[in-house]
Amino acid sequence: MDAAGTMPVHMLKLTKLTPLCDSVFRLDLQTVDAPMRYREGQFLSIRLPDGQLRSYSMASPDRGDGRIELHIRLLPGGQFSEWLRGTAKAGQVLQAYGPFGDCIWRTPSRATTRIVMLATGTGIAPVKALLEKALSQGVTQSISLYWGGSLESDLYQAGHFAALADQHENFTFIPVLTDADGSWQGRRGFVQAAAAEDHPHLADATVYACGSPLMVNAACELLTTTCGLAPDNFLADAFNPAAATSAPLSQAPDVQLDLAHPDGTRSAITVPADGSLMQALAGAHLMQGVCGGNASCGTCRITVATDWINRLAPPDRTERRLLAALDGTQPTDRLACQIPLQPELHGLIIRLQS
Repeated sequence: MDAAGTMPVHMLKLTKLTPLCDSVFRLDLQTVDAPMRYREGQFLSIRLPDGQLRSYSMASPDRGDGRIELHIRLLPGGQFSEWLRGTAKAGQVLQAYGPFGDCIWRTPSRATTRIVMLATGTGIAPVKALLEKALSQGVTQSISLYWGGSLESDLYQAGHFAALADQHENFTFIPVLTDADGSWQGRRGFVQAAAAEDHPHLADATVYACGSPLMVNAACELLTTTCGLAPDNFLADAFNPAAATSAPLSQAPDVQLDLAHPDGTRSAITVPADGSLMQALAGAHLMQGVCGGNASCGTCRITVATDWINRLAPPDRTERRLLAALDGTQPTDRLACQIPLQPELHGLIIRLQS
């Protein structure tokens, strides 16, 4: 069974490929079939020739016309990167799935609510989409964007955000570098530290953080413990698209999983009681967790038998928020990536989603 086949699928034509800097390309895509509608901050997954998926956030607001902008960082030896460097050309068609993710715009509850955006590297892509949408809709709340990199060349669209800041009085752009040379006149250090310095009181604020998991985790810890930010108001996108999804090799005892399939059939598999339930199901080719287990895509949603649901540890805040954002969620639905396999789960009964 190809789990990706149960996800929303789109065919995207590459219309333009533009280098934004030495290590980042902009891809302009056009849906071949009906336009793919998405919410700013979401991402899609592109299928590679060997069947693997790579995930990228949309870098522009949804215009309703099927046009999609992606920012792709070129990685040494990366399969998609090598394709972009070599044979990619306008007119080629890519298979993609999505959209996924719940790091989407939250309408501010008050006129005084501050909005702080943090990004590193190509994590700027979903932030760009969120920001452009908010400004185009006339949001009047204060918005501050902190974009971090090592060198000034890493901030490949700094001019675009500086221009937006000139056009909108409520928007401030703060570039932050960790390894800038002596000519750099801007902020130095890490984006989360710069934001905490500028906004020591974030009790009435919403923070969006997109980029490296290290930055996202550090920002959440710093801003919630030091600046008073409510954890529910920290919205993050730190998916790891290249994370392994196969079941881990282990000497742990085996557990049996009883499965109900979307077509009405039933089966059972025996797997080591190690890793997550998603990894076990992915190893059996029954699903493919797009986000790598970071509870940001929802593709590993399952339904747990009523007799078993209270025997599992309850979902944390991140899992609850994503489940609430998915269509048709039932009280017994869970994310398989958030369920650790333990010997006590021998005989667990679940239904796979279609």
